[in-house]
Amino acid sequence: MRNGAVQPANTNPNASLYPWSQRRMTYTTAHPSPFPRYGAAVNSVASKEGDIYLMGGLINSSTVKGDLWMVEAGGNMACYPLATTAEGPGPRVGHASLLVGNAFIVYGGDTKMEDSDVLDETLYLLNTCRLNYFMAQGTLLMKIATRQWSRAVPAGPRPSGRYGHSLNILGSKIYVFGGQVEGYFMNDLVAFDLNQLQVPTNRWEFLIRNTEEGGPPIGEVPPARTNHSVVTYNEKLYLCVLSSKQSHNFTDIS
Repeated sequence: MRNGAVQPANTNPNASLYPWSQRRMTYTTAHPSPFPRYGAAVNSVASKEGDIYLMGGLINSSTVKGDLWMVEAGGNMACYPLATTAEGPGPRVGHASLLVGNAFIVYGGDTKMEDSDVLDETLYLLNTCRLNYFMAQGTLLMKIATRQWSRAVPAGPRPSGRYGHSLNILGSKIYVFGGQVEGYFMNDLVAFDLNQLQVPTNRWEFLIRNTEEGGPPIGEVPPARTNHSVVTYNEKLYLCVLSSKQSHNFTDIS
């Protein structure tokens, strides 16, 4: 009872336990909904403006896409495709992505269209900045930026192409763990320092090799797996539950 009035009983006993809400995305007639789709890459943390990027994935169980969409979650939930310049990632499924500052990063995915194709090992970065500022004759000017892809293909060994892996960032380094290629499952850990992106001597760091390729035995490192989740906390990586290798399901946290 509040202010003498009887309050209605809460008809949903789990309302406080599951505080979900729904917001419908809006589309234009020129660009209908890109959903449903499977195996797309979406940044887990929106930009400071509330922008969410979605790239690639599988639709209708048959068509692999390489398109890029944006959702303005900080506004009216408008969802629309983005035009980009330069050579970006092609059609793929099972890839991973991160949004780091103004860079939308995509790595991996099943990119094979033919059995003879080789999986893409390139690290892609999209400059998402909408505005560029520059000085001209002592005056600060502004122009609309073109969203442009760049590719990081450092010299030396690179991690093998894969899908179902995780992609995280700690400090300035991104970390790739696990994944699979066909029936081969991985438990390697590799890193790349984004601060060294423009340095000619930049390299991938191989921190842990696959167990089946001479790396540490199971027990010292997590078993090989795919479609898992990794979170970062206090400068550490935590491998979370519900990932699988063939018919074996793991429910561990490492």
